[in-house]
Amino acid sequence: MKIALHWFRCDLRIRDNTALHAATTEADVVIPLFIFDPRILSAPDTGAPIVGFMIECLASLEKDVATAGSGTQARARMCSLISASSI
Repeated sequence: MKIALHWFRCDLRIRDNTALHAATTEADVVIPLFIFDPRILSAPDTGAPIVGFMIECLASLEKDVATAGSGTQARARMCSLISASSI
């Protein structure tokens, strides 16, 4: 089974996302990942409105990923494959 990890960085969409499309074409399972970068959150020009917008975009992404059939189930499968006790 081929597993791909797709790191959502700047483009938080699943539509028109060429890297995500390539991952879904090449792998049997795609694990979505987003990391809040502390450098972005602590940047002087990052205020509450920007962080709020990022959180709204991530909530929308989470819904889109769940609708596409990934999310919690994929994370649980990945944990079992690597014998992780937590994520």
